Amino acid sequence: MTEKNPMEELNRIVASMMPKEPSYRYWQYKNRRFCWTTERADYKGKKRFIAFIRKELVSKRRKNSRTFKLVKQLGFARRKVAKARAMMWHESWKKMKEETA
Repeated sequence: MTEKNPMEELNRIVASMMPKEPSYRYWQYKNRRFCWTTERADYKGKKRFIAFIRKELVSKRRKNSRTFKLVKQLGFARRKVAKARAMMWHESWKKMKEETA
């Protein structure tokens, strides 16, 4: 008869209650990340693939830390559509910045 380690059991219970951030990929242009999730996540009560934009916030106090603010997000039923939307945002942002420079 094997006994379960109480700490392992407690860790398993706590991990099951903690929300897990889905894996994602991104393209980066200057201080923006144009991302899409590679696994389904909860979006407005439904399991969806999400395309989103994160903007890097610059801290004058902590130069080595990187913090990002969520700018925009949309949910999609298929991963390739979320990836295409992130790519579209990336290309349009890049084109807009190159035209104004």
